[in-house]
Amino acid sequence: MRLKVGFVSRSLLFIGTFLGLVVLWSSLSPKPSDDNPFEKREDSLLPKGDLANHFKPVVPWPHVEGVEVDLNSIRLKHEDAPATCVTAFCVPGGNNKRQQIDRQHMDNMLALCKYWHYDDRLLTSSVVIVFHNEGWSTLMRTIHSVIKRTPRRYLAEVVMIDDYSNKVHLKERLEEYIKQWNGLVKLFRNEKREGLIQARSIGAHKASKGQVLIYLDAHCEVGINWTVCTVPLIDYIDGNEYTMEPQQGGDEDGLARGAWDWSLLWKRVPLSQREKAKRKHTTQPYRTVCTVPLIDSIHGQKFTIESQGGGDENNFARGAWDWSMLWKRVPLGDREKKLRKTLTEPYRSPAMAGGLFAIERDFFFELGLYDPGLQIWGGENFEISYKIWQCGGQLLFVPCSRIGHIYRLQGWQGNPPPAHVGSSPTLKNYVRVVEVWWDEYKDYFYASRPETLTLAYGDISDLKRFREEHRCKSFKWFMEEIAYDIPMHYPLPPKNIRGFETSYCIDSMGHNNGGNVEIGPCHRMGGNQLFRINEANQLMQYDQCLTRGPDNSAVIITHCEQNQHTEWKYFKDLHRFTHVPTGKCLDRSDLLHKVFISDCDTSKTTQKWEMNNIVAIQNIQLEREMALASNRSLAEQNLDMKPRLESQKEVLVERYSQLEAVGENYRQHCSLRDGMVGQVSPEAMFSRLQTEGGKTEAESEVLADEFLEGSLPLDSFLDRFLSLRSLAHRRRVRIEKLQEILRQRSEGNPAAMTSSAVQIPVKSVGRVLVTQIQKRSSTSFERFGLHAQDKRPFPFRNGQILKISLIV
Repeated sequence: MRLKVGFVSRSLLFIGTFLGLVVLWSSLSPKPSDDNPFEKREDSLLPKGDLANHFKPVVPWPHVEGVEVDLNSIRLKHEDAPATCVTAFCVPGGNNKRQQIDRQHMDNMLALCKYWHYDDRLLTSSVVIVFHNEGWSTLMRTIHSVIKRTPRRYLAEVVMIDDYSNKVHLKERLEEYIKQWNGLVKLFRNEKREGLIQARSIGAHKASKGQVLIYLDAHCEVGINWTVCTVPLIDYIDGNEYTMEPQQGGDEDGLARGAWDWSLLWKRVPLSQREKAKRKHTTQPYRTVCTVPLIDSIHGQKFTIESQGGGDENNFARGAWDWSMLWKRVPLGDREKKLRKTLTEPYRSPAMAGGLFAIERDFFFELGLYDPGLQIWGGENFEISYKIWQCGGQLLFVPCSRIGHIYRLQGWQGNPPPAHVGSSPTLKNYVRVVEVWWDEYKDYFYASRPETLTLAYGDISDLKRFREEHRCKSFKWFMEEIAYDIPMHYPLPPKNIRGFETSYCIDSMGHNNGGNVEIGPCHRMGGNQLFRINEANQLMQYDQCLTRGPDNSAVIITHCEQNQHTEWKYFKDLHRFTHVPTGKCLDRSDLLHKVFISDCDTSKTTQKWEMNNIVAIQNIQLEREMALASNRSLAEQNLDMKPRLESQKEVLVERYSQLEAVGENYRQHCSLRDGMVGQVSPEAMFSRLQTEGGKTEAESEVLADEFLEGSLPLDSFLDRFLSLRSLAHRRRVRIEKLQEILRQRSEGNPAAMTSSAVQIPVKSVGRVLVTQIQKRSSTSFERFGLHAQDKRPFPFRNGQILKISLIV
């Protein structure tokens, strides 16, 4: 069979052309290694493979891998690990330590996020991490994930602020460990415990290389493409072809400022040279945007990553609060969804949780960082949120930026505050925030927390001045334009629930997490008597809901999340609360002070209720101002009295020293007296008085003999003799008294009576009356009461009659 030359030639030409096209097609196809996730594409082709493959780890990157282990056997050996770690680092010690520091992160990112392409001229960032006695594994996992999952050209530095930790593993070991990153990770140590809030402000000063500050908690794991939260501008997206197009009305780069005409129509004007001069490069923000990633929850024991609850069908939620300033999450509403063209576009949020966010460094400093009067922790997330919104900025949640966060285990009470911080720092922080930013809405906070009315919150004049100088908007504007949905979930104002035509109100009595609610006198001061019923039919106080108790009758109050315990309806016309699941009514016993559920009965007045605004709210601010004025007056009086007080204190110290000396002398005398009392008995004292009495009698007789003999002058005799006779008389009286005492003591003891009833001979001169003494008188001495052996003539003076009266 002969082949035609033309046919063969044509066949070879066809085959060669086909092979050539195949080779050309292969050379033009994109390679995975050349793909850049931040590069804009001319076509709408989607990226091939896993997005994680487009990121290269930072070098040097330590090789830290886990080993295969039997987790079941390890859990059995460490069943007590969670309890131990609650007191140590508040994260499980056993499983935590065995987790890979460089582990593969679960990608919770929505599928649409993989179709975004970002400008490759993003700002550089400084990641600031504050820690205090943090566990080693959680802290290192945070650092490793940041470095591994952040393109190096965007990561200027990682700044670690040690807030005065005292754990050994956070000393030399940490300093040596971070040297492997050749200065990328920097460690600064506070000289005293500053608390989380002020330590973050310190971190802002220390982080000087990055244009954007990104704050992370010390127990996080960042996800793939997490740095999307640093994107400064949000372009509109064409939802059909997923190509990005800038809005019209800007400059040559599509950048514009918001404006209006004089009929109040919204306009966009090109970015002026004046604004451009303030920025170092084209993509620098307008200093108004703060972005927050979506925070996933890392399970405290399993270390699995889960989305937080409380959001909409996509788990999208906005940051919120109730009127006692407890952090809340509310579902993303239709009003916000309509502002976006795609599901994954960032959306506005009134507030952030505060631990994880990104903000342009200069803008943060222009806002004054955190209020320097806030202490330790609490309220700073609200303060920075209000400051951003009311002073011209925006707070955006970015769905395509995901970061996992380990939440503390149940039972952890927090790190104790340092000694220099007073009591209730969190409540004082709340008061400072509402006083500066809430305007007239602060009355609702004080109604919810009446215990804060008299808290001293310090000087806020500089913060008030900042707000005036920056022309920050009112809180009313903020509530109407940005936080408009919060009153729907947490009605304003909360009310008390009073028994119809009675003076008794439902009172939580401070109970929570399963405690019974009761009936008590209406005090109209809010607090435990404030309740609200929202659109979800939750009857709430703070973050607690009223629900049916275990006995299906009592009403208890317990913690609840969104869409939990949605079981109450209030019929205002009927003055009745109905428990929807049972169809029964809320009832009470004024006598027993109990609240319970019972069958509905229109004739029972105990099932009728009123929800009333607290009139006292209107007077709270006046009362507060009066209390503050009174406190200020008392403080001024105290200051005026201070010099006098100091002087009197010195006198008091001196007098106290003298009193101590007198007291010591008194104690010595008491000790001496007690010793003497122990040595001298009534019998011994009686015997001694007998002896001394005899001596006095003998001495007086000797004196009388000397006088009778004429050897003693009359004047000297009288002075000495009268003194001796007086002493003898006193001793004789005491002897008789002691003798009487001993007789009474011995009445019941014959032996003692015999020994103590001895008659004591007392030699006495008696009453001697010398009426006349004549020269050589023959009058007997017995006339003068003298004994016979003492018969001697009395001398006379100058022949005169001597009159002597001796009273013994």
